[in-house]
This record gives sequence, structure tokens and C-alpha cells, in this order.
Amino acid sequence: MAQPAGALAANEVPVVLAEIEGKVEFRAGGTTNWVPAKLNQSLHSGDALRTGERSRAGLRVGESIIRKSELAFVEVQPPPPRSRTPVLNVRSGLLYFFSRERPSEMQIRLPQGAGAIRGTEFNLAVTPEGASVLTAKH
Repeated sequence: MAQPAGALAANEVPVVLAEIEGKVEFRAGGTTNWVPAKLNQSLHSGDALRTGERSRAGLRVGESIIRKSELAFVEVQPPPPRSRTPVLNVRSGLLYFFSRERPSEMQIRLPQGAGAIRGTEFNLAVTPEGASVLTAKH
């Protein structure tokens, strides 16, 4: 049975807003109204988060940390079958991922593709035109 927008499915790994600097806005799933985000706010399937100019935010998804720089836009989507971790749909912006999760435990969607974090750290840039650039860190 599908979960309503903004609902946390049973045993779903929560997405928590762990850092805020500058203008960070939240949109609840199924709505069009953007409101100021709050520290330690939980995001659920259907919810979205965006950062303004000279702003940033940090998300905690299980053991993974995702830092979003200015002008980033991310939506939380339901976990795929047999997974507890929500998928992050990265629409735009520069994001830094750091994870020690098991392979395929954390998935991301991009305007022109998809991927899984495999226990590493990397930067991901998505341009307003939808182009994606991935830079792995050593």
C-alpha cells in the first residue's frame, strides 16, 4: 500500500536536517508552499528541501551525511523494494556525500540517471540544465 506524502513507512530510515546555514526552505509532500526549514526536522517521502544563495544544509540519512551548498534542490522519495533507505532525487546544486553504509544502501536519482553510494565520499554537481558531474574523493 502506498504511503501518503510526508509519511514515514514502517522501519524507514529517517532523513534529518542536521545543519542549517542561511536560507534553507522545506516543502511538505503534496504541497506547493515553501516554509523556513528547522534544525532536526525530519523529511519524509514526497518532502523537498532547497537552499538559497550563500546558504547550505546538512542531511543525515542513517550513517550517511549529505551537505548541500547554495541553490541545491533535493526531494525525498520512497525506498525501493526491499530497502529501508529513502531515495534522494537531486534536482540541482552541489552536494557532498560521505557514507560508510553497505553498498546500494543509499540511492540517488539525477535528472539524467541514478546511482548508489558505495561506502565512500564524493561531490555531486547538478546544473540547472540537468547535467551531472561526479568527483570521487580519495
